[in-house]
Amino acid sequence: GNAWMDAWRTTTHEVCGGCRLAVHEYANDDTAPHVTVLLLHATGFHARAYEVIAAKLVRECRARVVAPDLPFHGETAVLNDGVEQADALYSWKNIADRVVAPLCDALRLDERGVVVFGHSMGGAVGHRLAEIRPRVVRSLVAFEPIIRQDVEVETVELRVAFEAQRDILSSTAQRRKNSPHETVQGAFEAHRGRAIFAAWHDDCLLAYVKYGFHWETAVQSLRGTLLCEPANEARMYQGGPIHVHPTNVHCPVMMLIGGLRRAQRPECISAEKYCVHTGSSLVIMPNASHFGPFEDPNAICECVRRSAMQSYQMCNSKL
Repeated sequence: GNAWMDAWRTTTHEVCGGCRLAVHEYANDDTAPHVTVLLLHATGFHARAYEVIAAKLVRECRARVVAPDLPFHGETAVLNDGVEQADALYSWKNIADRVVAPLCDALRLDERGVVVFGHSMGGAVGHRLAEIRPRVVRSLVAFEPIIRQDVEVETVELRVAFEAQRDILSSTAQRRKNSPHETVQGAFEAHRGRAIFAAWHDDCLLAYVKYGFHWETAVQSLRGTLLCEPANEARMYQGGPIHVHPTNVHCPVMMLIGGLRRAQRPECISAEKYCVHTGSSLVIMPNASHFGPFEDPNAICECVRRSAMQSYQMCNSKL
């Protein structure tokens, strides 16, 4: 079968300030899931970009995967088009407290708990969720989360590096021309030619362009443009990082980092310091960049599987 699949279903949930959140769920209808994975995407991306990971978790771990498009991203951007959105939604902390936590409550995810997988912003949101919803989060797998830590862990140099990086990302997004692509295939080829996408797994890149752009719109001027508008992406970068408090987290945490240029990248240095400070496990994916989940989705699935086994103490033969 395909390495990715169509969403089993997409539902809409109303959260903070009337924002309508699109939530994609993947599962195998025939069998009761062994584990629920809550998947939280990175800034500028969308839940369905991670479909290769979701499909593999469903197939190989009998997981149910719940993957929201966070405010201003993916289908959530479409659902709220033309509706004034609360400024609060640009804050990552608010996304955890006022978007993801209420979603977990609405879906009653505390009944059996979840393994959270979060990438970049999503990893920071996942950590905050573990602090405020301990009954929901059984374990956390975070790929290069963008987090702030207490001053004894985070040096002034690291703080400055994070701020510089945030400003660069924000101004780059602000300047991004949202020029339209003619077709999904055209968008795929245009992205494949760009350095940051060069190492991506084909199916990950296809899911990113297939679900990250306006293809089905009646508005001709929007066709083939990004769902996440560059101005919103720029503001989202300014909404982080989240200051985390590891002493408030009572579940296993696994930090994942890409090995490429890791000594220069503040998100890698920060994750390593976190693990030294807390005794959490650190996994280095040697050939990965900050986009590791799209470069090596299999390695991500393996880490989520290990984390699920650890937290659910499930029998090895089943997972």
